[in-house]
Amino acid sequence: AGQHVLNIRTSGCQTQTPVALNVFNAEGRLVHTMTQAAQGNLETLIVDASAWDAGFYIIQLNQGNAMVQQRWVKLK
Repeated sequence: AGQHVLNIRTSGCQTQTPVALNVFNAEGRLVHTMTQAAQGNLETLIVDASAWDAGFYIIQLNQGNAMVQQRWVKLK
């Protein structure tokens, strides 16, 4: 079975403020959360999504008072 990995690239992050990642499924249930220290201007967060069901997800990145949401669809 192939591994499903999300590579989430962030740019323009504040270097002193941690980045929090939350992933919600279509029902609004939190399926993944992580916090990582920001390491400069460009960061890649790697998330293993292989155990998640196929379907629609909301990826939410938070840093300080800033928040970005992105839709993502996992195929089989």
